[in-house]
Amino acid sequence: MPKDLSSIKTLPSGAFIAPFKFSAPSAGLLGYPTNRPELPIYGFLRTNNIPFPTARALTNSGYLGTFESLGGLTLPYVAFNYLGQLTPGDGSLLSYDENIPLDYGNLAMTLNPTNKLPIQAAPNYYEEPPGNSTNISYNVIHIDRLTGRVRLERQDAL
Repeated sequence: MPKDLSSIKTLPSGAFIAPFKFSAPSAGLLGYPTNRPELPIYGFLRTNNIPFPTARALTNSGYLGTFESLGGLTLPYVAFNYLGQLTPGDGSLLSYDENIPLDYGNLAMTLNPTNKLPIQAAPNYYEEPPGNSTNISYNVIHIDRLTGRVRLERQDAL
């Protein structure tokens, strides 16, 4: 229902999800980069079973391909069930809370060193200050698995 939806929030300028969250195997524990055991960081769940229109959809009535049919491209995701709880995608309850570490700095397209044209690859990132997603000044988006509520966890003042 529309009353249940809140306004869309965006990250502040210069903020992005820490790249190490994307590089891990699906749902693998990455550890505790914030030195808080109650905020374990897991890799994003990944899937390639997403309906996606392809060229065949124009010639074959009713055909809708998936990312799987496009060569196995996988996408990271966070999913919720009908109760607003975190789920691995099948509707069951996820076994852990989702923690998404934030990083501050700049993202830049990867360029071919010879001709300086953009290439399809992971972006280059530059943290300002270095290590800010894992050091004492961390910021983590915490999603409670039971309620789906989101809050920002940050380092308390010393």
